[in-house]
Amino acid sequence: MPSAHGDHLFDGGYDFIGTGSTPPVTAQAKGHDIVYLAASGPRVENGRLVVHADSGIHEPADLKGKRVGLGHGSWQTTLLLPALEKAGLTWSDIIPVDVYNDAADRFLAREFDAWVGSYPFLTAMEQQTELRELIPTDGLFSHRSLWFTSRAFATNHPTELAAILTALNAADSWIRCHLSEAAALFTADDGRPIAEWEHALATRP
Repeated sequence: MPSAHGDHLFDGGYDFIGTGSTPPVTAQAKGHDIVYLAASGPRVENGRLVVHADSGIHEPADLKGKRVGLGHGSWQTTLLLPALEKAGLTWSDIIPVDVYNDAADRFLAREFDAWVGSYPFLTAMEQQTELRELIPTDGLFSHRSLWFTSRAFATNHPTELAAILTALNAADSWIRCHLSEAAALFTADDGRPIAEWEHALATRP
């Protein structure tokens, strides 16, 4: 679960983690001593808060009492919270539905009223049904990817961390110049159409 990523630094699971904004903040809230190592640029194009076009929900205020699908504990939580706050609502005013890989299918089946969707999963929905965005993502939150580790690992393994960060930068540079090849790698991993991954990668910084 994304919400547990920060904990995995301290249970022997990982030494170095890259996630959205929420897990490291959650880890710090639990008292874990983490060190931030890198951050991406804003990735607001990566997801949107949407409803079906024929829905009676037209703005975030209409979400009161409604079921909202999201990957709870991920960046999707960080998008939804300020959207609710702008509407004068709190987390307790909605019914959060924790969904991950099956989110698009469940949204299409209308198992929940609104969805904090992400690309490439949103691409298929945009092709199959008409959607309406409830609030512009740009300006709502920055949605940066963050890379972090425990203070102990950062102190004891500076050479390894430098090598990892160098490799991440190299990977970013390669993807920018080889979108189709990179998309093919993601497709081989999860089976989604290559065109969906090409679109997702092309809109990310």
